[in-house]
Amino acid sequence: MKKYLILLTVMLTFFAKSESSLITIGAHGGMDMVTIESYEKSFELESQEMVTFKRDEISNPMLIGGKVSLDLLPVIDLEVGADFAWKEYHWRYVTPIYSDNGDVSFARINVNFTVKRTFLSFPPAVKVFSVYGGLGGDLQFITPVLCEDLILEKLKTAEAVMDTEELIKRGTKSGFHILAGIKIKPPVMPVGVDVNVKYILSSKGDYEEPESFSSVYGGLFVSF
Repeated sequence: MKKYLILLTVMLTFFAKSESSLITIGAHGGMDMVTIESYEKSFELESQEMVTFKRDEISNPMLIGGKVSLDLLPVIDLEVGADFAWKEYHWRYVTPIYSDNGDVSFARINVNFTVKRTFLSFPPAVKVFSVYGGLGGDLQFITPVLCEDLILEKLKTAEAVMDTEELIKRGTKSGFHILAGIKIKPPVMPVGVDVNVKYILSSKGDYEEPESFSSVYGGLFVSF
């Protein structure tokens, strides 16, 4: 038993940097800096019914998320995180014999990893204030935005129902991001704060989903 404890101690000493923690867990909140313009258009369904469709503007969805950062290498950190952003908007759907309206959510669910590197720390001895950057990959689902293309493809008549499972498959996209941030962590204390700006670029959507946008968020983290 003793030799296993010694081996574990040696491994932790080898992998962990002496001036930093091995694991950091954090939570954050902010917003996606994206705007999808309001929309109004009249068009004909496959059934030859005329439709007038209106949609309100979608602006700056709120965002919450969490992350785990592993400080295992001498120069870089590996961070794994997840974000959820949402914003409700109003829609109206009118035909000569039928009308409807309601509120629906524009939502984004994102799972990501980031390779981060610290470029500046001050003061150098205790690193209370740090500036860092990073890049990584994303897998995210973005809900389709109600628009003419979606209605014409999925609603053949005014009373038709959308295939939710197919929409989820088509709304799942891969992409990448770049990140810049600052963090403040007093010496000795395990708790700190950070502020981040992330630029996300994903594959093209079918129904007016944004392909690129920035997220701004800040939060608390605990180091172990």
